[in-house]
Amino acid sequence: MTLQPSGGDMSMSRMLRRLLADETGQDLVEYALLAALLTIVSVTTLRLLGEALPKVFQDIWQILQPVT
Repeated sequence: MTLQPSGGDMSMSRMLRRLLADETGQDLVEYALLAALLTIVSVTTLRLLGEALPKVFQDIWQILQPVT
């Protein structure tokens, strides 16, 4: 899609309709939003579980230690 200078024969309303109908780059925006959402969820989950995770791993380590 090319935009013509003001001397062109395309009216402003026609140019706006064409611009709104153009979906070029829409997939990239959707992937960026999805990546941002996943990042926010991951960071929030790690912050909420951050203090409990070391204890969970320590408990698992103790269970896996050979009985002596």
